[in-house]
Amino acid sequence: MWKADVICLQETKLEVIDSRMVRSIWGSLYVDWASLGSNEASGGILVMWDKRVVERMEEAVGTLSLSLKFKNIADQFDWMFTGIYGPNIDTERAVVWEELSGIHSWWNAPWCIGGDFNVTHFLTERAGLHSFTSAMHDFSEFISDLGLVDTPLEGGSYTWSNNKEIASMSRIDRFLFSPDWADHFSLVNQRRLPQLLSDHFPIVLDFGHLNGGKSPFFFENMWLKVDGFVNRIKAWWDSYVFQGSPSFILANKLKALKMDLKRWNREEFGNIGQKKNNLMHSLHLPDTIAEGAKFKSKAIWDPILMKLERSLSGWKSLYLSKGGKMTLIKSTLSSLPTYFLSLFPIPVNVAVRIDKIQRDFLWCGVGEGVKFHLVNWSQICQPFSFGGLGIHNLRVFNKALLGKWLWRFGTERTALWRQVIASKYGCLHGGWCSKEVPGSNGISLWKNIRKEWGHFSEFLTFEIGDGHLVHFWHSVWPVQDWELESVSSFLDLLYSIHATAMGYDRQSAKKESSSNELVLHVIFGVQWVMPSGIMALLACWRNGLSQSRNIEIWRAAPHCVLWCIWGERNSRCFEDKERNLLEIKNMLIQSLKEWSAAANLVPHSSTIDFLDSCNP
Repeated sequence: MWKADVICLQETKLEVIDSRMVRSIWGSLYVDWASLGSNEASGGILVMWDKRVVERMEEAVGTLSLSLKFKNIADQFDWMFTGIYGPNIDTERAVVWEELSGIHSWWNAPWCIGGDFNVTHFLTERAGLHSFTSAMHDFSEFISDLGLVDTPLEGGSYTWSNNKEIASMSRIDRFLFSPDWADHFSLVNQRRLPQLLSDHFPIVLDFGHLNGGKSPFFFENMWLKVDGFVNRIKAWWDSYVFQGSPSFILANKLKALKMDLKRWNREEFGNIGQKKNNLMHSLHLPDTIAEGAKFKSKAIWDPILMKLERSLSGWKSLYLSKGGKMTLIKSTLSSLPTYFLSLFPIPVNVAVRIDKIQRDFLWCGVGEGVKFHLVNWSQICQPFSFGGLGIHNLRVFNKALLGKWLWRFGTERTALWRQVIASKYGCLHGGWCSKEVPGSNGISLWKNIRKEWGHFSEFLTFEIGDGHLVHFWHSVWPVQDWELESVSSFLDLLYSIHATAMGYDRQSAKKESSSNELVLHVIFGVQWVMPSGIMALLACWRNGLSQSRNIEIWRAAPHCVLWCIWGERNSRCFEDKERNLLEIKNMLIQSLKEWSAAANLVPHSSTIDFLDSCNP
């Protein structure tokens, strides 16, 4: 059997298959198998595998598909395989696509799916076909939604033929696989084998294990389309000079040409792989809303609801535990495009409908009748720590995502979008939020986000810094009962600081008919803030000194204070000696006097004379 590790036979037309029959087909004792019985003389699937290569972990039998979760014996790699025998009726095809989507969502493993899909993917895959059918559109959507890879078929264009004089041919058999499956099984390709007794051609999926090492060199035909490429090749070829036999010269010229081609390709076209990834990312951006569309429109949210229903309805609730249902509900919710929820408030009717879909699936399954709901849904949505099951409350989750923009508005002050909104509506609270959007005017997008500020601000706290972004004196601070004592102590501390005026501002006004002067005495206000550190203290002291004859003495004063404090600290720590406040003051004055005398700032004199010399 072509030395295959896994074989999938389609249309067995057998309701029951036993081990004896399987061993006769496989030809070895090292075989395991699983089967899906036929519906009378139609259908039937048999999957066989070498037990020395893969091990069966789980099995799921569908209506028209058979899925197995394997583990490789050699490297313990987990993956899943699905054999399918597709129906000819469109409604039954839809059931199969939902069934397969459910299997993929449940196991969430690298996936390979193969068999007779009974539908083509492209127009060229059926002889005489000139337009796309609805079944082809659904099949393409299935492949795209699950991110599957459909590789070209080698060895022929079609996999089925009616073998009649007026031939009807199509490619309805194929393998599809996920990118992570292909990453593990490198060099994957599928090819058609010679036709045997059936009207179907058997196909085989090959893969190699050339991991590591340098990639082989291939000549790209698209290079020939570049202007001047042939002349460039000739110039390179003529520039190579080697000595030796003709075969040696040819081999070395080809090697040099290969290196030049690689370098030129890298410079001319860049990293094709990276460009491909960027393009694929742009093609698979989160679902977006058409420009100008209303976010409350039914047409916008219906596709999301349909996907959610389709993902859950493919599972039979009877065969799933409550834990399995919870896992499915959370996985389908996580696949909802957060692009919608992070920009637009979810309509109430949409949230109610999604909640209903989840509730029905949890208690009775989608479309499986009505059963009593044993626990209130609001309790189900509570976190585990509060006795719930941790399912997202959609409306709360939606508000949390919208709150992200309120946070970014306050923190990303230089962002262009933020500047546009601030210029249009103005700002409040030191720029932490915009003003409310009045009436029915304004950008509906920001208007709905701004409405959540009242609820969002309840979870904010402000740490006071320099007061640039928080208006300390103008804000209303909500004081609780337990804080009143702290506020009272703070006010007592303020009152204990006696700030006195250093002088008066005087303004003189003379009347033309009188020489009397009107003197207005105005006491200026004092606002005193403690420096944040030693360097700030020294800077304040230095900048506050006036130009006078004793300025150098005053500049030395803080250094002398710090020196005396340091000395007193060491005396108390290491000598167990302690001076009182008066002694410390005397030590400070005496030290400053000695420093000034040593620096020739004042002559050696008494302490009284020194203090007098410090006056302006």
